[in-house]
Amino acid sequence: MLQNFLNEMGNVSRVLAGMNTNQSSHVQNALDTLVALSRELMGSVERNVEGNSKLVMLIDEIEKVALESELESRRLNGLLADGQ
Repeated sequence: MLQNFLNEMGNVSRVLAGMNTNQSSHVQNALDTLVALSRELMGSVERNVEGNSKLVMLIDEIEKVALESELESRRLNGLLADGQ
């Protein structure tokens, strides 16, 4: 009877060890997936930052051109007013 109990406990221990190994494998796969997704997200964020930086530069350039146009328009209006 004691031998049967010890044998059964040995079987349970082996099953538990197998389950633990299986769970570890699933956890590792999940972590690998998480790392891959994190890297993909980081790449996307970096591309967005780069795109936003270019957009800010373009907006600054548009603002500069708009200011120059406004100044030139005022100058031309002044010339027209002087000519009348």
